[in-house]
Amino acid sequence: MELFLINRYDETTVKNEELASKNLEKLKKKIELKRIDKIKNEISEKTAENSSEHENSSDEEEIENEEPKKKKKCFSLETEGDSNKSENTEIEDETNAHNNETVEDHGFSIMPEHKMEKVAPIKMLLPYWMANPDLISGDLTTKGPAIASFDYLCETLKKNLKSMKIVNLFPVQETLIPWILHVNKMPPPFRPRDACVSAVTGSGKTLSYALPIVQHIFDTRTNCKLRALVILPVHELAKQVFNVFDKLCNNLKIRVILLTKRRNFELEQKLILNDDGESKVDIVVTTGGRLVEHLFYTKLFNLKDLKFLVIDEADHAMSQVHNDWYHHYIQHIGVSNELQSNRLSFRDLLMQMKDDGGCRIPQKLLFSATLSQDPEKLNMFNLFQPKLFTTMYSSNEELLKVTLANQKEEHRGNFLGKYTTPVELSEFYCITEYKLKPLTLYGLIKKNNWRRFLCFTNTIETSHRLSFVLQTLLGTDLVIEELSSLLPIKIRQKVLQNFNDGKVNAIICSDALARGIDVPNIEAVISYDLPKHLKTYIHRIGRTARAGNKGTAATIIAPDQIKSFEKLLETANKTSVAEMKPDHELEEANALKYANTLKQLQKALELEERQLKKSKSKPTSVSLFEKLQRQVKEDDLPYEALPESWKPENLQAS
Repeated sequence: MELFLINRYDETTVKNEELASKNLEKLKKKIELKRIDKIKNEISEKTAENSSEHENSSDEEEIENEEPKKKKKCFSLETEGDSNKSENTEIEDETNAHNNETVEDHGFSIMPEHKMEKVAPIKMLLPYWMANPDLISGDLTTKGPAIASFDYLCETLKKNLKSMKIVNLFPVQETLIPWILHVNKMPPPFRPRDACVSAVTGSGKTLSYALPIVQHIFDTRTNCKLRALVILPVHELAKQVFNVFDKLCNNLKIRVILLTKRRNFELEQKLILNDDGESKVDIVVTTGGRLVEHLFYTKLFNLKDLKFLVIDEADHAMSQVHNDWYHHYIQHIGVSNELQSNRLSFRDLLMQMKDDGGCRIPQKLLFSATLSQDPEKLNMFNLFQPKLFTTMYSSNEELLKVTLANQKEEHRGNFLGKYTTPVELSEFYCITEYKLKPLTLYGLIKKNNWRRFLCFTNTIETSHRLSFVLQTLLGTDLVIEELSSLLPIKIRQKVLQNFNDGKVNAIICSDALARGIDVPNIEAVISYDLPKHLKTYIHRIGRTARAGNKGTAATIIAPDQIKSFEKLLETANKTSVAEMKPDHELEEANALKYANTLKQLQKALELEERQLKKSKSKPTSVSLFEKLQRQVKEDDLPYEALPESWKPENLQAS
């Protein structure tokens, strides 16, 4: 065996040596050919120069004598070149054969050299309905038409609106309410078009869909059936919308219910269905997760008579993949995606009809202040011949100019009014150091004399700490509260109710309160932390300057966040955001107070951590609240000024 291995190794060594010698010979021949080509090129250049110098007739004889000599030289080189050419062709044949072998081995062909060229940027082409929306004025300062002048509203509904202190309609309501009522009067088998509404915050979107739904149910109602389903992202917003429906349905015999996880599930089942499985409600307001629970676990619960599907804060619903409520909704109603599309034959229209002549597919109404510009995301809702309404521009004259321009030229690349904000909103930014942010916030509150404001942070921990620091700095001048998911539900409701009633001056919270919550008469909204997304920024500042009132939005940023903030504003096409200078004199005057407050915060956090550990094992004789009471008495701060979130009973409950 050893002899065999040695012999095999010697044979391969010999072969490798022969192959190396052959390759060396080929390289020598190539070098020689290159040398000959270089000599030929030099001779041809000299020949060209000599011919240009001896063009005169007087030198013809000398040229004739020289030409044979050159010809002899050229001939000798040409013959030498011909002999080398034959060798060159042999080398080329061998190299080509070798290349073909490598191509066959690897299974691909050698591509020619590619030249890099700049590709023109691809321009986005929106669908026609998105690029050509119905424009609605965003000016909320002027009064719209009086409600008493609308003939399509019943007298009872007008009285209910008057009791809600609603006398005039905003532009969004003036446009949408008659349109929704009109398209739902179409005879079967025709179905109403779906609608997407991108309107500024505080422009009255809730009433623009609640009012026509209640009026349509009142006009067509013969018995109690589930006709309208309103989906919202969070419980607080769902409760707010439910209150609007509840007030509108007063004395109309139309029943509304709020489905929430804060109520017993079995009790809710009894409230929405009777023993025969018939619906006991006409309108359901809920979140996507609670809807899925009833679709799976409530027997005989169905949506066969559904006429309206409202998706408020639609951009948030698109990102709620965790429960995928829309997928379960589609499976429940039993209608394929093809029947919900735009291109339907007459046979498809007949298939959509129910036995009583109605349509099996409800009208979809999507609302948001930051509606998605991505058609693919909107396609998940299978919209039927959708129509887009958007608010923009401050005056009716500007609105008329844009409308006329759209008629002359078709816009297919820009989504008009994507990130519009109220005209009455004044936006500012304030630059400060990270370590001085709480002190700068305190200075802005004092300088501008804000008595009713919201302050947004990016995390719950920041909200918790900032509420303590700000309340300690302000003392008894203002009442500061924290609102977070760590607090018990009853405490959250109490804090929000006290803020509505004016007993609380400010709320420090994360972005849970940034969407849709309508708290009246907020003077300012402060972004203590720079929001990560533009949509978050739009929803934050939308808590003020609502319903035609003036408001201020201030964003506190560090020096290294200036570029990020500028990009954020550039995306929203905002150029009028001014800088609000911090009050350095006020900050210097309160620097010592601020340093002491930070020390108190550190002690309070240590006490809180110990309290949490002890509460898991056994109750303590001295509570956290009493310890904090002793601590703050040193600076003459009464313990009543501490936020609710720092009280021991709320801490233990969380």
